[in-house]
Amino acid sequence: MRSAVLRLTQLTEGGKVPSSSQEEDIRAHDLPRQHDPSNSHGRRLSTSHAVAHQQGYFTKEGVKVCKSTVNGSVDQFQQLFNGTFDIISTTTDGTVNRFVNGDTLFLNGNQSTAVPAPVVQLVAGSYQTLDLSLWGCSAAVPTLANLSTNELGVDAPDSGFAFSARAYLTGQGLAYNATANIKTARALPGQYSSVNVGGSRYTLVQACKVNATIINAPSTIVAMAPGTNITLLDGGQLNGPPGTVQNSGYTVRRGWPEQGNNAASLRAFLGALIRGSRFMRDPANRDVMVSKFVNASVTGQLGGGVVLNRDQAAAYLDVVNSATDGENFDAGLNQLATRRF
Repeated sequence: MRSAVLRLTQLTEGGKVPSSSQEEDIRAHDLPRQHDPSNSHGRRLSTSHAVAHQQGYFTKEGVKVCKSTVNGSVDQFQQLFNGTFDIISTTTDGTVNRFVNGDTLFLNGNQSTAVPAPVVQLVAGSYQTLDLSLWGCSAAVPTLANLSTNELGVDAPDSGFAFSARAYLTGQGLAYNATANIKTARALPGQYSSVNVGGSRYTLVQACKVNATIINAPSTIVAMAPGTNITLLDGGQLNGPPGTVQNSGYTVRRGWPEQGNNAASLRAFLGALIRGSRFMRDPANRDVMVSKFVNASVTGQLGGGVVLNRDQAAAYLDVVNSATDGENFDAGLNQLATRRF
């Protein structure tokens, strides 16, 4: 039986496009392959997805996944609406925004057309904050209080990371000054400003070129090693609200599952994800999974472009499998979806 083809896109941040050398079925995209293991922290596909691919679960479920990368969520949703992609892997805040507010599809030239709400539907998701937390350059911002009058490096001003950090810091009594920056005027006492640094946040804060930033695993695990010059800010864990806007979701155009054989393709896709999730959480496969994370090329695909030693890889696997902020693609939402579609 011939496999159905599902066109999937992955979101990256800061213009960095992660290596896709581990993926066999790639839809060509006119973007340079700018993969730099030292500072590329693009939004990865889920570990469950990568494991499902490596174990051949998509093929076994009867679906061929053609994966592309894009430079940001705006482009990602645009290509979902114009039919380039069938399904997108993105954070749920972008999906909720378009479900509530709709969007605008930009055509050739200056033409555009309204895409009224609700235009999208979430078909799968996971609690994937993955140890999202605030870290500071040890010399400049050793504590959360030291962020006052300083700058926070963010991937983009309206990203889910930036939203989570601003909401959290407001609760900690620090006000965001959107107009201050290091080239003009610093934020006032009790305030902080931000600077957009894309995917290079970890590298820049480690060199103290940015005072503080937001990272998640596996960068947080690497940051704990001696001599990294980067400190977890006290009380800086963003897991749970508002960090939950960083949950990873798979989104389609509303009504797409009901068209043709799309429901069967979606069931097969979700079934492969669940099998990947079960494989990586099976204690019998722990050594295999740790070895995958130690492999530099696999880590570049699975974990944000940093290279892990074996102890770090084991710690990362524990984060990914965490019941509170791991992936959980075997959760009830996805089990329900496989029966619904």
